[in-house]
Amino acid sequence: MPGLSYLLLAAFIASLTYQEVHGQIECYGHQVKVNSAESCPVVYNVCERNRWAEAMCVGTFFNRTSGRCEPFNNRCPGDEFKERMFTGRKKRSVTPVDCSRSYDCPKSLTNFVFPDWENRNCDSYVYCSAGVLMISSCKIDGYLYYNPRRSSCENVTSTFNTCLMRGGTDLTPLFL
Repeated sequence: MPGLSYLLLAAFIASLTYQEVHGQIECYGHQVKVNSAESCPVVYNVCERNRWAEAMCVGTFFNRTSGRCEPFNNRCPGDEFKERMFTGRKKRSVTPVDCSRSYDCPKSLTNFVFPDWENRNCDSYVYCSAGVLMISSCKIDGYLYYNPRRSSCENVTSTFNTCLMRGGTDLTPLFL
């Protein structure tokens, strides 16, 4: 029977190779990974329903050590995000927030993202930068939903998305 064991092992390895080549490799649990060599990546992959799904940190970067989106800092200043948000070629179509919304954005607070709870489609977020509030959308970057628990834009209807699953959703932060 040793020959059968080797045959089964070879078939298993071939199956994994096929799945990885065709982008179908499965994942389990709450795994996250980054496929980029960038030192401060914003795009990462998250395991949803046993399949990898791409996500993009909003106003933050993906910290490989903690496994979550975190605010920009001295090591990762976020200049590319600010450039794209305000002055770059791919400048976002941002809308100033009207005064009827109750978000506090002091001048001392920079690069903070709030969920846009008034948007029932869950595709936008409110961005605070030095006292100015703006609304932007994940759709600009090709994503369908903003996920407030992950501070990221995603294309998957995650059960961890407090915006999409508003009725009775667990509000504790993800990736602790």
